[in-house]
Amino acid sequence: RRSTSAPYRAVLSIHALRLVRTQPRSPKMITAGEKQTTSQEENLARRKSFVGEIPFRFEVDANWARLPEGYSWPEVAAVACDSKDRVFVFNRGEHPMMVFDRAGSFLNAWGEGVFARAHGLTIGPDDSVYCTDDLDHTVRKFTADGKLLFTLGMSGQPSFTGATSIDFRTIQHSGPPFYFPTNLALGPNGDLFISDGYGNARIHRFTPDGRLAYSWGEPGSGPGQFRVPHGVAVDRAGTVYVADRENSRIQMFSSDGKFLEEWREIARPCQIEFDPEGNLVVAELGYRAGMWPGTTAPTADESASLTREENSSPGGEVVKPQRPLAISSRRTISASTRAAISM
Repeated sequence: RRSTSAPYRAVLSIHALRLVRTQPRSPKMITAGEKQTTSQEENLARRKSFVGEIPFRFEVDANWARLPEGYSWPEVAAVACDSKDRVFVFNRGEHPMMVFDRAGSFLNAWGEGVFARAHGLTIGPDDSVYCTDDLDHTVRKFTADGKLLFTLGMSGQPSFTGATSIDFRTIQHSGPPFYFPTNLALGPNGDLFISDGYGNARIHRFTPDGRLAYSWGEPGSGPGQFRVPHGVAVDRAGTVYVADRENSRIQMFSSDGKFLEEWREIARPCQIEFDPEGNLVVAELGYRAGMWPGTTAPTADESASLTREENSSPGGEVVKPQRPLAISSRRTISASTRAAISM
């Protein structure tokens, strides 16, 4: 969300998170272990709780969204906010794009019959809406009211990578756009960076008008290689961050695909996003949901080895990382420090 007016509000899935001020006001901000001053009945009615640590401490409102009668969202794939504080909910129900005001009141819905499966959502500075449809192998650009502006990719036609299913392990080689694309990020000059995906192992850079400029990446676990590039973000300097999900890391590249560095000790990152202050928010899938058949979580010894490797400089000097602040299962990291991620 681009608005910096207080209080800062972030929306994740179907819950609203309101940032609690670091200087508490009435009612009193509660921390873990403190007793609430309101009655138990009132707390149950509000269904609110607190997550995270100061200065990233949020109040959860599970009743934020008010859907019209007969509407539902069986699975929310992505959420984004525009410059007018409207909240766009990209979901896998009958009404794939639902729009709410910041108070949770329903405004409108669109996209019925358009998408094979909702996956990624990005809103540009001009409030253009970019929707990634993984099963259709396309990325579409819309106006805020749902008018289609252009489509990238051939609807229903994946590129050739040798993949035989959505399982990334069947990929034989990287290919052109798209094979189950996942997400999109906008660069400082308006270029589009698209992560692709379950059936490919590439990042594609497009010009603002939708022309393919450059692609990079291949299957594998080395620098510049991917195992499900699932999320992508671009900072103010133009550095491209890729959530390399099944390699459990974030890789960083120049805008022309040159590998810069990586962050490890992350549990299968799904999506990444910069906030207005330049912090990177990381959504991690962990090692329970969505595990591929035959895969397992890393052992304690493997995790410790990653930690030692990540916290050591090339000269052997141990570097003490800055501890990131947690927002529930999301983690925020200072993009300027490039600190190692740890919890």
